Amino acid sequence: AGRALAVATSQLSYALYMVNRFADSDRQGWRAVAAAEAVGDTAVLADALLWLSRTVYWSQGPRAAAAAVGRAMPLLAGPGDEARLATAHAELARAHSDLATVGPVAEPDPAIVEHATRSLELAEGLGLAHLRCHALQYRGTGRLALGDAAGLDDLAAAVELAQLDPRDELPTRACVNAAGGSYRAGRLDDARRYVERGLDHATGGEFTAGAYRLELTLQGVRVSRGEWDDAEAGLRTLVNWPGEPGIMRPLAASLLGRLLARRGRHDEAAEVLGPAIDSTSGSSEVALVGPVTAAKMQRLGIETG
Repeated sequence: AGRALAVATSQLSYALYMVNRFADSDRQGWRAVAAAEAVGDTAVLADALLWLSRTVYWSQGPRAAAAAVGRAMPLLAGPGDEARLATAHAELARAHSDLATVGPVAEPDPAIVEHATRSLELAEGLGLAHLRCHALQYRGTGRLALGDAAGLDDLAAAVELAQLDPRDELPTRACVNAAGGSYRAGRLDDARRYVERGLDHATGGEFTAGAYRLELTLQGVRVSRGEWDDAEAGLRTLVNWPGEPGIMRPLAASLLGRLLARRGRHDEAAEVLGPAIDSTSGSSEVALVGPVTAAKMQRLGIETG
């Protein structure tokens, strides 16, 4: 019964994650981990921790995601764990990646490529296309962040490979990473193309979280290109999006606040940034606190300078 509870609760966490309810998904993910620990089933516990890492990435931030994978890794030493190990390495690559950023500045980290490459090796040995696709996404974004143009080929391959999956999630996820990686590399045309392709999969489907992230990248592209009216409208939609989009809402607010400050609308910028500053005040996640603080300082700098 305990094992069944852990599996069912993880599935519920997954369902909530898909529809952008990260706070609820986070709670159910921790319930699944607790149930698996009580049973003492290492395989079920590893699965629960790996799933938890995916949802806490957006409910809390990358450091929390890396910690969850770190707990799972020692459980994956036995035979038959290769698929879980491939997933774990991909999730570590994801946790070290710039997926959570909304600015065109990447923070190169060789660990992204190292973990993604190990995941890819395991996936190819198993002959599992979905794991290979997952690994290619993060190897591609990691390579681009390090200035290696071969990352573009990885991302293109991941997007095409994802089309073999009949569900919305994998094709959308591949486009999320391809769009974000292209945007941070300054390839705005590629970023927009991947956004549009990803939204074709996500719109009207069940992967609301993916649609939100794609829209956030699109607004970043618009800001970079000076399409400020469209960007402002899009960002206001994201800030007011129903549900619990986790750390993505304050990230959207930070970008909107910076845009409003640039346009000289300081009171509006302060109004938008207020809830984001409040929601991040107790966080130690640089990927979350950094953009919000930068937006706050930009508003103050422009207003007073």
